[in-house]
Amino acid sequence: MRVLVSLFLLLQLVACSSTSAPTRYYLLNPAPAETPNLTVELELMVGPVQVADHLQRRGIVDRRSDHQLHYSATELWASALPQQIPAVLRHSLHQQLPNANLSSFSRSLPKPDSSSHQLMLEILQFDGERGAEIQLVAQWQIYHRPTHQVLAQGGFEQQTSTNDSSYQSLVEGHNRLLSELTRQLVTELVKVTEAQE
Repeated sequence: MRVLVSLFLLLQLVACSSTSAPTRYYLLNPAPAETPNLTVELELMVGPVQVADHLQRRGIVDRRSDHQLHYSATELWASALPQQIPAVLRHSLHQQLPNANLSSFSRSLPKPDSSSHQLMLEILQFDGERGAEIQLVAQWQIYHRPTHQVLAQGGFEQQTSTNDSSYQSLVEGHNRLLSELTRQLVTELVKVTEAQE
């Protein structure tokens, strides 16, 4: 009898494990290509890009309220946001400012970086609720390295709606917001360059 009970429990366990949700992985994508600005020629270091602590996990955030976050166990970023955001941002900036010489910030550069300008970014909020709104809140600063001067600084706060309650739609909303942030940064970099001419 004990053997039959054990066998029944084992079959139940196998049945439960076989119906568990599959794990899906998502990537952010560079901003859609726009008409590039060929007038901007500057040496630009991109970074550091600081990401809020609550966005460091691989599980995609589904915000349940102002004070409650849910991290999915099966809907994951393919790589963590602190790695994805700087890479996507740099790629998008290169597409829109093809004559700018971009480098990536590193805390342990093997040799001194010759970039004249530096773009620093802090992501304070980058999450949302499935089937509702997603919000990106960030602060940025453009720094002139030779003179140690802040040339421009500002904030970005924007929302977008999801098309449905899927995680795919949530990620697409993340992409739209990151693209809008990139456009703002490109505009500010152009202004800084023109002011220095």
